[in-house]
Amino acid sequence: MDAEVQAMMEQVQREEEEQFYKQVPAENKSQQNADFVARTICVRNLPSSVEINDLGNLFSDMGQIDKITKIVDDDFIFTGVAYIVYGTLEEAQRAVPAKNGARVNGNIITVSMKEPEQQQQQQQQQEPQKKELATEKDDAPDTSCE
Repeated sequence: MDAEVQAMMEQVQREEEEQFYKQVPAENKSQQNADFVARTICVRNLPSSVEINDLGNLFSDMGQIDKITKIVDDDFIFTGVAYIVYGTLEEAQRAVPAKNGARVNGNIITVSMKEPEQQQQQQQQQEPQKKELATEKDDAPDTSCE
């Protein structure tokens, strides 16, 4: 990917995050971020054809959705992962068992709570060991939800 395009995309993402937290007082930002992550679910194995509106329609019966983000790689190709932020922790927790295993355009999706950053860092430190085990066992699935 062109470095200029990458820099532009990073700037857009920073501006979006700034707008999202604009009205949050500085002393509350850490708590606000933790609350945001706690209300976030991770949806995996989505087909490339899925649109944000499709996800909104599928998950809105569990509660108010504040944000939906499809994850793309460096070449802007959809990775099959999306994050959905609910209005409350309870709504997010209710969505996980209700939607896990659902079919979306033929794919069976997996739904889990998004892991807080601290847990992600711990998993990344343990990742080399997991990769070694996965090498020995070719069919070991990737279960991380960063």
